Amino acid sequence: MARGAERLIVIVLCAPLVLAAETIDLVPISSDSYRATLASEVTLSVADAQRGVWATAVDACRGRSPRYGRYQFESNREIATSGASRVVDFQFVQDFDCTDELDQPVRDEPRTLSAEERTQIEAHTRELTDRYLTSIAGGDYVAAFAELADAMQRVTPRDEWQRGKEEFRHVAGAKVSGGVANVVIVVDPPSVNEPGVYASVDYELTYERVPFQCGNVVWYQRDASAFRIVREESGYLDEALASQLSKSQIAEIRRQYGCALSR
Repeated sequence: MARGAERLIVIVLCAPLVLAAETIDLVPISSDSYRATLASEVTLSVADAQRGVWATAVDACRGRSPRYGRYQFESNREIATSGASRVVDFQFVQDFDCTDELDQPVRDEPRTLSAEERTQIEAHTRELTDRYLTSIAGGDYVAAFAELADAMQRVTPRDEWQRGKEEFRHVAGAKVSGGVANVVIVVDPPSVNEPGVYASVDYELTYERVPFQCGNVVWYQRDASAFRIVREESGYLDEALASQLSKSQIAEIRRQYGCALSR
């Protein structure tokens, strides 16, 4: 998609929400996984679209627990020479699989990191993120895919994941500049099932035909294991659309995509 966002999410907590004037189509991918497509005449946030799909996912899993995986969305607009654009059609595609519900593990008290440990983890995950992005930009998809956690690899097969990366490279052209913007480290967050160290890394990149791509990867480490990616999301604006938008419209798109320099 020329101006969409490709996002991978493994850890998602959602509550059901009933949305009006939307339709949802459900297609089986395998015996335990599905693809839900939500169509709407109004644009929705990712969170609202995922909540809109939730009840359908619960029904499809028949007593098992839905686990969201890769999603993508596309919003077709009529661009005016002045004023805001109007959404003509919004489509949100969410993959999910059905898992056996696990008992919540008994948690120890969250451990704390020293200032030195945090500095080391920040430097390490910055380096990992730069290496991951460089591998993708250079077409080394085998190395990049190996950085994903096993759960993410199961949800999105490598061929499908690689196809999305190749499509973006075709639209964007060569990388021009950019890199990691900031890193946030959290230890044993209570909102997730797996205790450990999570490093959320924001980045912003510029390409030949894409003024900006804003993204985030979350690295996870349990005990002394290697850091692996458990979440990835990105959004971008291509130059063809950017040339039709005002500075304020572009600023709003940057805000919606979570660009670090817009916060």
